Amino acid sequence: MHILEFLSKHWLTVLVPLITLLGIIRVHRYFLSLEKKRHKHVANVDTFDTIESPEDFGDSHESQIRAASTKIKQRFSIIRRTVIMLLLCLASLIAAIPLLNTISAATFSIIAGITSVVIGIAARPFLENFISGIVISVSNRLHIGDTIYIDGELGTIEDITTTHTTIKVWNWQRYILPNSVMLNKAIRNCSHKDELLWTHIEFTASYEQDIDELESDLIAATKKSRHSQDDGNIELWPMGLDAIGVKYWLAAWARGPEDAWYLRSDMRRFVIQSFQKRQVRSHLYHIGNHEIVTTNNAPDIAKPPNQEMKTL
Repeated sequence: MHILEFLSKHWLTVLVPLITLLGIIRVHRYFLSLEKKRHKHVANVDTFDTIESPEDFGDSHESQIRAASTKIKQRFSIIRRTVIMLLLCLASLIAAIPLLNTISAATFSIIAGITSVVIGIAARPFLENFISGIVISVSNRLHIGDTIYIDGELGTIEDITTTHTTIKVWNWQRYILPNSVMLNKAIRNCSHKDELLWTHIEFTASYEQDIDELESDLIAATKKSRHSQDDGNIELWPMGLDAIGVKYWLAAWARGPEDAWYLRSDMRRFVIQSFQKRQVRSHLYHIGNHEIVTTNNAPDIAKPPNQEMKTL
């Protein structure tokens, strides 16, 4: 009888610690499970560099995996402790509700106002980045080791902390961005879902060039690149017609973002070699005082007398 009477009067004091304990256990297990998934993801990363580097240059692949695993462990440790501390603070506030009757309304308003000012002004940037870091950590949007395009730069995510993300771009420079920016930025993640990437280059050739010969040359050359997918399709598409030439896309499949980078370089080399071999003219000339002459049938570029046409 005494127990029931006590529970009826102090049910909040008894229920809050119980719910808090169950919440802490659940949160701890949840973040441990996420941490294991991130460790597994990092262990399966083939390379932490955007483009191929010499084997004796920089840290070994094994040391990079160990470093990434250490960073993941530190990040999730901070997140777990912070979330658990927030749960304890919330539980303490709820348990203290019966005591609020002993505090005057004026005192309570002053305390609430000071707290709001401190959190809203002084701690706002930190809280924004910290909450964004938690969101990035629990979502599948970004992981350490992912290859991404950001602001036109190709890079690899080197580290994700609770407040910022470090991106190692192709020339080994680092971008350090606040997590709030990373969360709101449009990012193309090349490491998600499909292993193969459809990549292409764009170039322009004269109307005089035989399209079948050009297609045969470029497809045969692209197939020989060690960065192209062995059984993948290679296509040459006319994508536009204008007064000075035909715009083409040369497209092929690559095995990941690193191979796509090198394959585009190879394809540009193949286009130049084909142009030189067949003396193909493009529209990219230093014209100077030369005249561009067009006819009713097809546009052409008149070669100036006694001068060579120079390509850019």
